[in-house]
Amino acid sequence: MELIEEVISKLKSVGPRPTGSDKEKEFSNWIEDKLKSFGLDVEVQDFKVVPTYSYPYIIIWGLLILSVFFISINRFFSFLLALIIVFLEFRELDTFHNITNLFRTKISRNVIGKNSDKPNLVIMAHIDSARTSIFFHPKYVTSPRISMLLTTGSSLAVLVLAFLNLILPLKLWFYIGLIPSLYLLFLIFAHIHRELFMGFSPGGNDNGSGVITALCSAKILKEENIPFWVVFTGGEESGTYGAEVLEREYGEKLKDAFILNLDNLGAGRLTVATKEGMWRIFTVKDGWLNVIKECIKGIDVDFRPYLGLSTDATVFLARNYNAGTIIALDERGFPVNWHWYTDSVEFLDKKILTNAINIVVNLGRYIK
Repeated sequence: MELIEEVISKLKSVGPRPTGSDKEKEFSNWIEDKLKSFGLDVEVQDFKVVPTYSYPYIIIWGLLILSVFFISINRFFSFLLALIIVFLEFRELDTFHNITNLFRTKISRNVIGKNSDKPNLVIMAHIDSARTSIFFHPKYVTSPRISMLLTTGSSLAVLVLAFLNLILPLKLWFYIGLIPSLYLLFLIFAHIHRELFMGFSPGGNDNGSGVITALCSAKILKEENIPFWVVFTGGEESGTYGAEVLEREYGEKLKDAFILNLDNLGAGRLTVATKEGMWRIFTVKDGWLNVIKECIKGIDVDFRPYLGLSTDATVFLARNYNAGTIIALDERGFPVNWHWYTDSVEFLDKKILTNAINIVVNLGRYIK
């Protein structure tokens, strides 16, 4: 409890931690010092990061709208443009970055605490906090899965119409194409509004709660000399960049590891995500789920898909690792105070955090 209170106090003093910001770096430096005080070997990975996902996607959606307008002008260019952009967009949604790499203008970092050279267990929690958006306003928030299906459906509709116009040129395809274009235009204006008028979430639950759980678990596991790594990632909120860097550098060492991502654990009902993904849906391996079931006895936990937005675990699931996420969700299936101004540490439930810590510690003991 003393460490929980210490982390909460630090979260209050630091405040919002935008991706690639001085506040994110300040908090990561503090975490680095804590890990060293536990006696762990500590490594810091610095990397370039996209400070916000808004502008790259504004370009993606803008180019798709341009493809619709070229239907009546140059059908070959219209189809080729739509084909390339949809492919790149869907790769982005699957955590394989391409267009967004052009916007890596800030520096973020991962902080890794190691209690072995090759870990059996990797605990992950992201450090940064998100910019708010009208999409997450408590009055208007809807299922992120529905929003994602509308977005990907509109993108695919543009591609299909451009293809139909390629084989059977008709003015009709242009007029039909205005329908998905209007939704994509709505997304563009909403994200411009996000960048110009919306502030940052304090990040108490998302993901101060994950940091608390990971730090407390790491302290206990180190005291019991259990082999593990704990990784505090940067750049998650702008596109899971920290997880991507971790996988790229340490993929071989992590291939056989049990990877546990901790996200939004401070309020709601503890949930094991059985599936994740934005475009493709990635199913958590049965072996991973079976191990978790052995470690939650006596703790009330749901098992259900978590779809709509990616997590750090999605990066590893997309690349066929043994990974998954524990998260806490409300009755609608959303994280509590998600990406909003109310996401402050005052709303963290310490009983839920303690249960999450117990699960992680049980896991470390189980796979030792």
